[in-house]
Amino acid sequence: MQGHLHGDTFDPAALRAALEKLSQFKLPIRVTEFNLPGQRSRYYQNRSLRLTEAEEQAKAQALADYYRICFACRGSRGS
Repeated sequence: MQGHLHGDTFDPAALRAALEKLSQFKLPIRVTEFNLPGQRSRYYQNRSLRLTEAEEQAKAQALADYYRICFACRGSRGS
């Protein structure tokens, strides 16, 4: 599974649902890529922009949430 996001964050419920749907095949799920922020993010478009301290904290929390959801899914393995 590759996580190519388009915005500044992701929808945790949508990620859980997608992983649960994939797990029905009883095959290993490997998370091989993840990018945050995504290609439509204002930070991706303008590389000179910098995150504020609060935005850095929110990004760190989003990354932790993303990986926590991935590793909690039955059959998933980080690679």
